[in-house]
Amino acid sequence: MRRFLLYLLVFAAPLGRASASCAVTTFHPLYPPFDQQALALTDPAGEQTALFSMTWGGILASLKYKPDPSVPGDGTELVWGHAPGGMVQPALHHGSPCFEYNPTPAGSLANSTLPSALYAAACTDTQVTTISGNTDYNPNIGGLARGNVVYSGQVSTATWAAPYFITTYATFVPNTAASTPHYYLQLDQFITNVDTQENVDFFLELAGYGSYSFPTQVRYPDNCVNLTCSVAGTRALLGGLYPTSSLTGGVAFGVAPSVYWSGSGVSVTLGVDQISQNYNVHLENGGFTLPPGVTRHFVWYVMAGDWSTAVNFVSTH
Repeated sequence: MRRFLLYLLVFAAPLGRASASCAVTTFHPLYPPFDQQALALTDPAGEQTALFSMTWGGILASLKYKPDPSVPGDGTELVWGHAPGGMVQPALHHGSPCFEYNPTPAGSLANSTLPSALYAAACTDTQVTTISGNTDYNPNIGGLARGNVVYSGQVSTATWAAPYFITTYATFVPNTAASTPHYYLQLDQFITNVDTQENVDFFLELAGYGSYSFPTQVRYPDNCVNLTCSVAGTRALLGGLYPTSSLTGGVAFGVAPSVYWSGSGVSVTLGVDQISQNYNVHLENGGFTLPPGVTRHFVWYVMAGDWSTAVNFVSTH
């Protein structure tokens, strides 16, 4: 039986130097209700802390924003990561809704306590790096997943592995367009097909789930729905969640399709989950091919604060 080892390399930031910092901590999701180990990355200004769940594939599960670090408390939670599939993550889709093949690092719909495998994680004073596997979120109803997930040395018969690895480099980058927040969270990700035969035409989704207290939703460009915008003609693609129509004090998710994507088109879908109580954003790319041995690379951002500043930032990066 193969064993997969998790390596946590933690280095403290030097004293007296403005720097990001990373540490091992605990994340408390609402469901399933058990503690999860996480890596916590804090930006150099001390305004934001991002938590990457070591139980759910190393995926971003929390982002708290406190504009004034001197104020007591943890800040405002911008990300909803309280159940499998409901975090900030890339996901692949193939087939109809009834028979969909859905590789995702956030685990399986059938068994939320046995998620996608995490193969390695590193935590330094500037960056969180993770290498995760993908589980078929729909438990092999599409008939393409090939084997059960091995988690902590045990075979899980309730989950199905998919041959796509995701490497994530998460870091805070300067926001030069505004005084606050001073930094935005950058997710630099690589998806690799490690199978020698599987060649599926995917629909790529970058999913961002946000607080239920952010009911105002907005997209840019406003007409980019149902994959109607071209890849080459879309310099910035964003979806945002905000507490009011002023479009301030919330969170935006954005990518530059003309720089990183190819395929049949792009769009933004905005949604709400009344049962789990979250609002969500989905940045979409059709025709996301991933032949055997091929790696696709893209960079996207999770941006606290105001909508206009986020749009300007992605448009120029």
